[in-house]
Parts: sequence; structure tokens; C-alpha cells
Amino acid sequence: KISALWLPTRHFALAAGLTTACAMTTAIFTDYYLTKWIHIIGYEETLHSAVLAGILLAIVIFLFLRNRPRPEHAHRMPPYRSSFPELFDGLRVILSRAQTWYIGAVGFLLYLPASVFMDLWGIPFFQDAYQLSSEQAAHLMMMPFIGWIIGSPLSGYISDRIGLRRPLLLIASCAALILVLLILYAPQVPVLIMEGWLFLLGLFCGTHPLVFSIIRENNSNKLSGTSTATTNFMIMMGGVIFQPVTGLLLNWHWQAHPLLKEGIHAHTAADYHFALAVIPIGLALSIFFTLLIKETYCQLAED
Repeated sequence: KISALWLPTRHFALAAGLTTACAMTTAIFTDYYLTKWIHIIGYEETLHSAVLAGILLAIVIFLFLRNRPRPEHAHRMPPYRSSFPELFDGLRVILSRAQTWYIGAVGFLLYLPASVFMDLWGIPFFQDAYQLSSEQAAHLMMMPFIGWIIGSPLSGYISDRIGLRRPLLLIASCAALILVLLILYAPQVPVLIMEGWLFLLGLFCGTHPLVFSIIRENNSNKLSGTSTATTNFMIMMGGVIFQPVTGLLLNWHWQAHPLLKEGIHAHTAADYHFALAVIPIGLALSIFFTLLIKETYCQLAED
């Protein structure tokens, strides 16, 4: 919403991509360095440090973030503030549009490699399927985050320049599907090749912030915040639903051939191949839903 208020429409996709890149940069520190800090200073002190960082960030936002100045001719009128009935009416309008659900589905599905694999099951997969140590697996899983950091602003910049959204999402969904199939199901390859595949996966999936541009352009400017928040809610539901579902599928497949190491469950590569199939299936569906999205040509809907 802040980007929508301050920046021209032609730069919105780039701004969304840069915001996502910042989030992925934080994820790298969380995945890799937070583990080291826990070993060095303990989890309690690490959590205290995270809380302190959040407080400092809130202070910085309070001190430096400003509302956009109102135009001269608008000073005679009171600032617009939506009421709760207007908010729910706007939400009803947004959810009543088929395009909202198509766009939300693409965001939900194209983000599955992050919410399911990168955020949770990627490190255990490489530990069990490739017999890597936790530090080696964590280092390997940095690569898709690095690709995402580059891909998000790059795709936003390209989309703003060519004035198109849907083709980039379609290319990203197709490429991500191929890469996920290689990562999960190809015979074991050298780590360097796997790093390249993971980097490219992040690079292409980094296109997913374009869904925020499309949903904004499908709604009036007054609904820009509500529409992008609704889409973000749909995207985040991917992790809420499929992280535990993947765990259930892993255990269900494990029960067919129980394997224990030192008295605890030990999953095989076949278990992961079965459970993580939700990701390529989701990306295939992402291609389908992308074809149903109407191109906006980077033009805002009229208020």
C-alpha cells in the first residue's frame, strides 16, 4: 500500500520485487546464521536479540516513514478514511471477482517451493537423500534465496519496462516446474550442479511478486491495500496447509517400510519424492491458472 501511494504505477512491480528481495535476505540470515548464533549464545539470547531488532525496526519506521503529502487542492477536503462497513464491502467486491481467485491461486502455487521446500523440508531432504550434514544442507539451501533476491526485482523491472505481467508468470511457472522435477527426481548429481538448479529455481520463482501488481491493477486505487493483502493471505496459506500435509505424507509413506536410526524415524529419498510431489503438482496447476489471468498491460482499473 505504501508503494502504491508513493510510487508511480509504472514502478510498482519493481518496488514489490525489491520488498520481496529484502524479505528473502532476512530469510538467509534466519536459515543460516541464526543456527550459528543459537549454538554460540543459546536460543534464549538469540530470541531476545530478535525481539530487540524488531523494536529497533519499529522505531525506525515511526521516525522516518511518512504519509504522502496531499495535493494543494485536496487540503480543503477532509482526508479519506474508510469505515469498517466500507472495508468489508470492498473485501466482498474483491472476493466476488474470479480474477482475484485466479491471481491468488498463482501466487499460492508459485510460492510453494518457498513455503514448503525452502522454508522447511529442503534441509531435511538433502540430509536424508544426499547424506549431507545440517550445515552443508543449510549452505545449499541458501542458493534459491539468492536467486529469489535477484529474480524478484529483475522480473519487476522487466515487467514494468515491457508493460506485461502474465507472460513472465507463465515462463516462471514452466521453468520452476522443470527445475523442481530435476531437483527432486533426477539421480544424484554433483553439489555444484544442484546449487545451480536451486539458484535458478529461486530466480524464476522470484517472479511471484508480480501477482501483487496484477491484483492491484484489477481493482480501484482505494482497494489497492485490501486487494494486495487478500492476495498475500492466499499466498501465506500455502505454508499453513502444505507444510503439515507434507509431513503427514512423509510419515504415511514411511509406515510402508519403517526405518529407524538410533530409535528415531529415518526418511528415505523415496519418502521425500512421494511427499514433495505436492510442489510440482502445484506448479503445473499454476501454469493452468496463469492462462486464466487477464493481462492488465500495467494499467490501473478505474475508480
